[in-house]
Amino acid sequence: GYCIYEGTEYLTGEKLEGLTYEEYTGSFGIAADRRATVYVRIMDGAKNITYLSSDSGIVEDDQSTITLTPKSTPQNHIYNSDVAVEVNVEEEIEAGVAYSGIKEVDYTVTADGKTTQTGKLFTFGKSSAAYEQLQKSLRKDVVVNAAANNSSNVVLTVTATDCAGNVSTASQKLEIDVTKPAITVSYDNNTANKKKNNRGYFGDSRVATVVITERSRSFDAAAAMKGIAITAVDVAGKQVELDRNAMISSWTTKEGSTENEATHTATITYTADANYTFGISYTDKAGNKNSAVAYGRSVTPKKFTIDHQAPSGRISVKEKAGWEKTWSKLAEKLTFGLYSAKTVKVTVAAEDTISGIDRIEY
Repeated sequence: GYCIYEGTEYLTGEKLEGLTYEEYTGSFGIAADRRATVYVRIMDGAKNITYLSSDSGIVEDDQSTITLTPKSTPQNHIYNSDVAVEVNVEEEIEAGVAYSGIKEVDYTVTADGKTTQTGKLFTFGKSSAAYEQLQKSLRKDVVVNAAANNSSNVVLTVTATDCAGNVSTASQKLEIDVTKPAITVSYDNNTANKKKNNRGYFGDSRVATVVITERSRSFDAAAAMKGIAITAVDVAGKQVELDRNAMISSWTTKEGSTENEATHTATITYTADANYTFGISYTDKAGNKNSAVAYGRSVTPKKFTIDHQAPSGRISVKEKAGWEKTWSKLAEKLTFGLYSAKTVKVTVAAEDTISGIDRIEY
């Protein structure tokens, strides 16, 4: 007869005799989720008995459970550094249900469908083992390399195979951006009438074009707008009121050949007369700060003056006898109306509320 023994104890002697044997009439099956050691008792006509046994085995059709948990929470769901992901693999363990134990655990990381990392987290190195030695669970970390996976489409896939050959997989999607935003600023009017102390003086308006090269999913239009710093004062240092909403356009986006080559463009129109300073800084949704701003061949891009208005002035003539006359505009025709027998004193005064007076000539 035969007996399917589901215990884990090695049997000899009386314990073998104490088993309940069924008469063998042909091949038989062993159902899933069972431990099984087949004991066979053979008896001849003289009542001589021989005991046989198979290796212990486990029949299981349940897959391991895999849980993937990133160990940090990124800013706006976009990582800008290496990502540690906790991998937890567990065999289904219930009372009265056998498990075969974890045999292998492997992982693969892809970015935009291309494999960037592979590795093995665990291998059960024994061909046979006591039931208590089978691997019930595994907890390890996988570190996804940010530089190798600089993409909006990163996938970590973990595969677990148990000793019965059941395979399970789990995936974790990640978004990683380690690219610093690149900013360029250019101007349409680079013809300065004068340059002094790194400031250019312009008699006409200027339009600045600001281009931020940045992945669209990481682009923060509000932060980019807030990062534009403009001051405007008159010649006395008094603030000139500006309408930023009228000066600065909204951002327009154009996708590039790769996601990190998308461009976001805004223009700044300087029409009001003022002494301007300009600066820009920007941090994207992933927390990456911009690299150094590129101004190309722009003339005095950070300090310049727009002044459309001509200065005003006065000519004063005073005679010792006590009379004085003043003129504040150009005469329409030349006439003689001043007469004096003595030397007269001529003074000139000038004002300019924006760029100030450079020089007075006569």
